[in-house]
Amino acid sequence: MLNPEPRAASDRSNEREPDVRDIIDYAERIGELARINGADWNLEIGVLAEIFAHSNPGRAPAVLFDQIKGYPAGMRIVSGLHNTCRRLAYSFGFEATDDPTVLVKAYRDRMKGGFKLIPPVAVTAGPLIENVDRDRTLLAGETRATLQVEEDPIGRVQAYSFGYERDLPIGPSFLNVGLGIQATAYGVPSQLKSVYGSHPAAFTFFLHLRPTGNIAAHMQMMHQH
Repeated sequence: MLNPEPRAASDRSNEREPDVRDIIDYAERIGELARINGADWNLEIGVLAEIFAHSNPGRAPAVLFDQIKGYPAGMRIVSGLHNTCRRLAYSFGFEATDDPTVLVKAYRDRMKGGFKLIPPVAVTAGPLIENVDRDRTLLAGETRATLQVEEDPIGRVQAYSFGYERDLPIGPSFLNVGLGIQATAYGVPSQLKSVYGSHPAAFTFFLHLRPTGNIAAHMQMMHQH
């Protein structure tokens, strides 16, 4: 986690870490924000977001959707907020740049400099710890209620697999190529036959590639080339 202490104010960043609204405002100030009103959340927003993102990779504008179909105005969705180096640099508080190399160097310099981790705090209670599997109990409000449910097993599912593989005289000398088939027959209890049928089975065709001889030597030879 990043150092929680606020950054000093400068001409290139906020006094605090920018949130989504700050980045939206910044994108609009530099002419990198597209606004779309009235789009359908189910049929249009995802498609439009992909069209904008792929129209100019690395330089595509952020897209702000408002007045979304079925929702009141002001419940907005933003897409592609960090799709350019300039917007990403602003989010990190770096100098404005369109060069990804400059951005990566600035990030590395920060990590090597005054970057500090927030020390962890051990706790004995919390919402996450309260998520516990409970047998035959139900949380009814703040109290537990016992469920009258029997959890007896209904039977076993059995599987029997048979396979055949044949090596093919193709491929490089350091690689064996095999073509095979595998059949699996299942035995299911009567309670499941209405779902899976009386005699469920599966068939798989596969191509098996496996190195021959000393694998390490082959890998070394491949890297040399």
